[in-house]
Amino acid sequence: MLYSYLLTRSEFKIDATPETTSKDKKYAYAVYLDLIFLVLELSGLRFKRSDDSMSPTIDVDRLIAGNRVGKALFDNDTIKAIILRGGASVEGFDSLLQDLSDAMVKSSAYRDYKKIKNPGLADDVRFWLTVINTIIAKDERVVAVMRQNEAFTIVGFNTGVRQISDTLTSYQDSRMTYVNAGRELKASLDKAYELYYSLFVLMMELTREQALRLDNAKTKYLATNEDLNPNTRFVDNRFIARLENNEDLKAYLEQHPVSWTDEPSLIRSLLDRILESKIYDDYMNAPADDYAADCDFWRNILRAVILPSDDLAEALETKSIYWNDDLPIMGTFVIKSIKQFASSRRERQVSASVQRQRRRGIRTRNLPLCRRKPRDLPLVYRPLHQLVAMGSRTSGIHGHRGNDRGHRRTDQLSRNTSPGYDERIHRNRQQLQHLAQRPVHQWHTVLDCTLSQR
Repeated sequence: MLYSYLLTRSEFKIDATPETTSKDKKYAYAVYLDLIFLVLELSGLRFKRSDDSMSPTIDVDRLIAGNRVGKALFDNDTIKAIILRGGASVEGFDSLLQDLSDAMVKSSAYRDYKKIKNPGLADDVRFWLTVINTIIAKDERVVAVMRQNEAFTIVGFNTGVRQISDTLTSYQDSRMTYVNAGRELKASLDKAYELYYSLFVLMMELTREQALRLDNAKTKYLATNEDLNPNTRFVDNRFIARLENNEDLKAYLEQHPVSWTDEPSLIRSLLDRILESKIYDDYMNAPADDYAADCDFWRNILRAVILPSDDLAEALETKSIYWNDDLPIMGTFVIKSIKQFASSRRERQVSASVQRQRRRGIRTRNLPLCRRKPRDLPLVYRPLHQLVAMGSRTSGIHGHRGNDRGHRRTDQLSRNTSPGYDERIHRNRQQLQHLAQRPVHQWHTVLDCTLSQR
């Protein structure tokens, strides 16, 4: 995005002072600058002129004053430099400014411009192009002021009008280039995101292909014992099983269908290379059989087999022009994501446990409870952040007053005189003390077990 901005940040291509000795070109440049400063004044912008006077104040239509062309011209560094060195000499047009402004409001160009609900930059440029060529340049009084210059020529005047038209057109083209660059960047990011998910889908497709091969081997006429009782560790990979049930992946595929079914030769080629690799042999014969090992297997396969594959690069090139360049980066993101899957195994198991208990109808900490006030709820029914606050110090567990708000609340609860409340508080404090001795990541499980016993 920064590169696109740097390419297009100079919205106006302001012409430089001509180095030629041609009379027409020199006069054309003077006309060109006069017309630029007329646009500024007709937009309601004031600046210091060559005689040290400020440009006059005129009544400018609100819509014209809000036009972005005048403001962009005024902010241009080249125009600012010309103003600073006293190059803005348009005093001869002062008596015409209000009449020209009124003529603009009465013109058909203004009526068409006013009908646009939310005028864009292209509409602003088009409006000023029409005003310059049909109102300003055609006004006899403007031409009369221009003729006061001894270097006046018809060719030079027409060339100056054409120059400012080219400048405004270049501004429009430059902004459109910026917009197009933004669109291209967004499309590139979207495709990179699609490649990220496609690599996960590719691993799932490879697993399905191997499962199909194992099933077909069992139906052989002369099936061997290995065919009938194959090692299914690869197809039973726990990481792939979790991918199949991943809600984020499912949601993305519903909106952006991604499939490798149209690349059967690629699937077969990659699977053959995987089965021939030493990584596969070590994985299938390794004594360790856990979720972390399953994740490590696919991380190693991605690094050594899938990502360096020429067949994959060729397939990606046919799918998207962006993907060959994005593959190294997105491949790294996928490998890191698999590592995060492996490290978050315990939390995901806890989450699955909570979901199972919800299906059984057991109330958990994340479900709406009852209509009782939160301060009257037993501790095991309180939100986890309150339990953390109350169990972070031993004093809080035993109910003594402390600086923490949770500790004060525990002390206040002990003063409740409702029947049976002291017994409940004592039981809850014992539960909380037991809870505080466990690691935080086990709190969900302890709470769920406590709830299931109630």
